[in-house]
Amino acid sequence: MKTSQQSSSQPIRSVRSFAMRCVWQWLPQLLALAGTASVIAIVISGSLGVGDSIQQGLRQMANQRLGGIITAVIGSEPFGKQFSERLNESFQQRLDIDSAGCEAELVPAIVVELTVERPAGVGHSRGSAIATLLGCDQPSALRFDTATTKQTGVQLSQRLADLLELKVGDPVVLRVNERSAVPSDLPLGSRQGSSRSRRVILTATLPTGSVGDFSLSATEPPAGVALVSLALAEEILDWSDKRNGVFLVGDAGNQSCDIILKQCLKPSLADLGLSLMRDPDGRWISLTSRRMVLEQTVDAAAQDAMADLGGVPSLVFLANEIYGGGESATARVPYSTVLGIQSTSHPVGDLVDKNGKLLPMPVGDEVVISSWLADDLAAQGSPVSVGDEISFRSFIPETIHGSVTETVHNCRVAGIAAMSGLAKSQNVVPTVEGVTDEESITDWDPPFPFERERVRTTPPHDEDDRYWKQYGSTPKMFMPLKRAREIAGSRFGETTAWHLPSLTQEKLNDLAVSLAAAVPPQSVGLVIRPLAARANAAAKGSTPFGILFLALSSFLVVAAIILLWLCFGLLVSSQHRTLGVLAAIGWCPRRIAKMLAMVAGVPICLGVLVGTFLSPLWSEVLLVQLGAAWSKGVGGEAATIFTMVLPHVTTLFFGATMTVCIAMAAVYTAALRTGAQPPLRLFYGSIMSFSRFPFWFRPLGAVSSLVGLAGRNVLRRPGRSLSVVLMVCLAEFLIVFVSGFELVDSGDWLKQNSPTGGWTHVAKFANPTSLNPSIPSVSERLSLNANQCELLEQATIALLRSNQGDDANCSNLFATRNPRVVGLPDSFVNRG
Repeated sequence: MKTSQQSSSQPIRSVRSFAMRCVWQWLPQLLALAGTASVIAIVISGSLGVGDSIQQGLRQMANQRLGGIITAVIGSEPFGKQFSERLNESFQQRLDIDSAGCEAELVPAIVVELTVERPAGVGHSRGSAIATLLGCDQPSALRFDTATTKQTGVQLSQRLADLLELKVGDPVVLRVNERSAVPSDLPLGSRQGSSRSRRVILTATLPTGSVGDFSLSATEPPAGVALVSLALAEEILDWSDKRNGVFLVGDAGNQSCDIILKQCLKPSLADLGLSLMRDPDGRWISLTSRRMVLEQTVDAAAQDAMADLGGVPSLVFLANEIYGGGESATARVPYSTVLGIQSTSHPVGDLVDKNGKLLPMPVGDEVVISSWLADDLAAQGSPVSVGDEISFRSFIPETIHGSVTETVHNCRVAGIAAMSGLAKSQNVVPTVEGVTDEESITDWDPPFPFERERVRTTPPHDEDDRYWKQYGSTPKMFMPLKRAREIAGSRFGETTAWHLPSLTQEKLNDLAVSLAAAVPPQSVGLVIRPLAARANAAAKGSTPFGILFLALSSFLVVAAIILLWLCFGLLVSSQHRTLGVLAAIGWCPRRIAKMLAMVAGVPICLGVLVGTFLSPLWSEVLLVQLGAAWSKGVGGEAATIFTMVLPHVTTLFFGATMTVCIAMAAVYTAALRTGAQPPLRLFYGSIMSFSRFPFWFRPLGAVSSLVGLAGRNVLRRPGRSLSVVLMVCLAEFLIVFVSGFELVDSGDWLKQNSPTGGWTHVAKFANPTSLNPSIPSVSERLSLNANQCELLEQATIALLRSNQGDDANCSNLFATRNPRVVGLPDSFVNRG
């Protein structure tokens, strides 16, 4: 007891010492400040912790879809088995030299989109769903749980099997779309939606957490996986010893493997879909593409590598009809190829007249026609000579909404070439399936509207068929390359082939290597996708969730700050005599405010520490509620996304710092107002004269009712009363605001003014197509069931176009780096 008295009698030499003494003396009142500060810390740090948990859940989900895949080499078209073997051999050699101890491997695979169909049977109709076909012999090499694949059957992800109500042993139809190598927007590109299918047996289901979650996109939920062997995938797709994917599997944190893969990616021309071939007679060499047109990057590389060797570009296109004498002319030659050239002296052969003299190069709208074309028009009664006008009809370079459109071009004959050299060469026209590979013109099966009645195939007037059997796709008309590009050039390319004089085999090999090295693989559809890096970037979320939940919790924070201000006011009221004495003995207002801030700062800091420690509990409460609401309203893998994990230390530190700053700012502001009060008013606290109030409010004695007592109490502490009103308002606003999200519009969703504009369904094609699903014959080809066909017959359909970007709607929590772009037709826009 003696020691305590001596301690309390020690002089106070600073404001801080006095504040610390007051902390112990005013401890009961300060506990309320500590509790309020802890509430603020719980709300702020807990809200920020929600963001950490969601990001961790998204990262876990994205990595779960990839297994151990770091990077993928994906081709828009299949490449040979030899490419993946060469790539693997080169990669392992570089890996042994540059990154000793790094475990990584390349796994070949086939990855395409397909439709999984349940055949109609007893008690159920036909059903279908879009899924991912994964052809891989050893899924365990991708670091998934599944050990191996069956050679004959298919394994489906569990969610896909449940959707189609399939069980092990049931028959399944796997259907894939056949994609034309020629771009579908070109007139010679296929837009018919043909497909290949295979009936197999469901041998097993893939549970969640296995390869059944596989997806190349981290931003979209996997539609489902159909796992088959590589051999079966090749049979379904008719890809003999071909793949379209190579996966780099290893440690996602090791960047050296990714760098080595990029350095080893050196595809050959064949891997890029290009062909550098010598003609059968060995007189010239051609560079062509299985996509019919050469991409601009390929064209530029050919210009650099082949021009100095005598190479020249050309562009071939189809003239649906050639005629002379105007639209009324009866002499017409159908379906002829036209070649754009830079010179009549060509590596394939020269354009010469009947005397063997080189013809002058046509300029502007001039053309050179073959003698066969001139003779045929003359035989039909419309002879053509040099200087005469000739016309032809052809398709515009690109389709419009999947439909080809014809246009007429007029030109003038500058020369007539004898049937020799370039005028009779069939090899200047690239191969087009269904057209150039047919033995007779009557066997054509082109992707464009083909009017067979135009073609002369019946003797004695079978000129078109006889020409085809003798000369094939040899051009009948030649024009300047510049003019041909104006007519038939497109965004896909303006050249169909390069030709150059023959080279030795050694020089030809060197040319092939230099061309392949000069063409960026991604420009022809062979891309490297850093899947793991993209997954981690996408896992950051489409929104900073911590800040979002903090903003949504701001009403609670504001209410807690008001409560903190009230608690501080109670502290001041309980110690008004001490504060009045301090002001009376000469303490300035700023010193009083500083002392009060120090006194309040101690419990606030302690409360923030406690609140920060307890904040994960608030995070878990929010995540549980959010997960339940998400599963109910959106569905999907809420259990993985909204799983509680401990927040990062930096998140807790940031939340604690923010709480301290907010609380101290509120307290110091109130302390300044308190210190600015006159000493006498501070000493008597909030006691004030009623003379300021109207006469009718002045007390005449005891209040006569509870209402009067309440009113007097409200006006006695107007600041405190206003604070309580604000807290109640904030609570009510928050309740109504959150409850509003549960409201569902019960109006007519078929009306145009509904949230969906009256549209009720979305159908997706794997490849661009011009098919209209509302046509009965088309719906049958699409393997739709009876209910789907009936729905399409009654529906209004708008055909849209979109890229393969990421879905950026509000139900996608992943950050999108390549948002989906949708092209709308005028009819859709005008509908409103």
